[in-house]
Amino acid sequence: MNQFVKAGFWIRLAAVAVDWLVILYSYIIIFTLFFWFGYPHISSNQFIVISISLFLPVTSIAFVIYYSLTNTNSRQSLGKKLFQLYVVDSNEQQISLVTSLKRSVMFLLSVLFFGIGHFYSLFSKEKITVYDTHSKTFVKRDVEAKINVKDCVVISA
Repeated sequence: MNQFVKAGFWIRLAAVAVDWLVILYSYIIIFTLFFWFGYPHISSNQFIVISISLFLPVTSIAFVIYYSLTNTNSRQSLGKKLFQLYVVDSNEQQISLVTSLKRSVMFLLSVLFFGIGHFYSLFSKEKITVYDTHSKTFVKRDVEAKINVKDCVVISA
């Protein structure tokens, strides 16, 4: 039987970095294909301006949808799966879609306010963030997991 402990700041940061890379690469691929096939008459300068101006709103919405669905259905996003992390409620049960949505929006707001809600977990004995506290959730880590943050290399183009 696996043992679980509350996940700390650094391993959670590594999982979020993987998730952001997934969203970033997906945005680049989908946006490029959309304009390549849908609007071939747009110049490369127009494409760059449009893609940069839409980046923050589109990726923010994609992030909230991605995290809300993955943390509800499997309790793990791709980054959390890589590091054997699970989002659970205060009773260590799977969270509801509403709770996951609330948690995802609070997460995003925390990012927009310079990550203050994330850094709270560095000083919290409970290893929880502001959005964990607000949504009554926490992230637990499989102690017996074979993947360690030090063993993982994320290659970015």
